[in-house]
Amino acid sequence: MNPRMLPAIAIFTVTAMVGTSASAAVIISPVSATASSTFSATYDIGNTIDRSGLFTPFVSGVDDFDLYVATNPIHTLQADNNEWFSASGVTSAQVTYDLGGVIGVDRLALWNEEFSGFGTGRISISDDGVSFASLTSISPVDSPFVQNYGVQVFALGAINTRYVRFETLTPADGLPT
Repeated sequence: MNPRMLPAIAIFTVTAMVGTSASAAVIISPVSATASSTFSATYDIGNTIDRSGLFTPFVSGVDDFDLYVATNPIHTLQADNNEWFSASGVTSAQVTYDLGGVIGVDRLALWNEEFSGFGTGRISISDDGVSFASLTSISPVDSPFVQNYGVQVFALGAINTRYVRFETLTPADGLPT
């Protein structure tokens, strides 16, 4: 077992499809999040949805996703009260985000932590928070060490869901969990 702790993400957002025009997609932040493991209150999973750590904030339900991402929004490397970490020694985790209701989504934005982010993961979706269907696997880029880091966008396809779950499979260094 790899003894390192594993953070999944710094911030999570999805685009809500407005009508049929992807260009009119607004940012939607989850209303709550749960994690299978947490290092401490300073690294709570709530840090991934409250916009803490972003140098350029956004307004959920208002700001256009594409316009925001085009600004290259950067996240601070300062982890305290800005990121989530699993407990020490835990190298795989599940993080579940509640979007507050079933909505149409097509992409997600992810800031993968620069010190100990994840290398591969699986995304599953659910309408009820109980039964999850695997949607896709992702492999985010490992953010540069000891630097503020940028956003990565992943396409999900045109789906309707309420819950989005990340299952981290490997740490960013590629070691198996």
